[in-house]
Amino acid sequence: MPESRQDKTYLHGAVVLAIAVAVVRIIGAVFRIPLGRILGDTGMSTFTVASHMYAVLLTLSSAGLPVALSKMITYSASVRCCQGGS
Repeated sequence: MPESRQDKTYLHGAVVLAIAVAVVRIIGAVFRIPLGRILGDTGMSTFTVASHMYAVLLTLSSAGLPVALSKMITYSASVRCCQGGS
């Protein structure tokens, strides 16, 4: 059964994404090993806490808030449209 063009596109995108994740993890390891030696245990624990807080805030800002904002705008536009306002 031959693959369709769309299947090849999805497969290509998945391979590129997997390679990008691997590169990012390697860069992160190269970054964290010397940083741990420079900062020591106390500095590294502070960095880890800040990194986790940043990850949570980044997730909320990149996923949750834009979706909520778009839903609110769509609802407002639909209510305004159905009520005859502009």
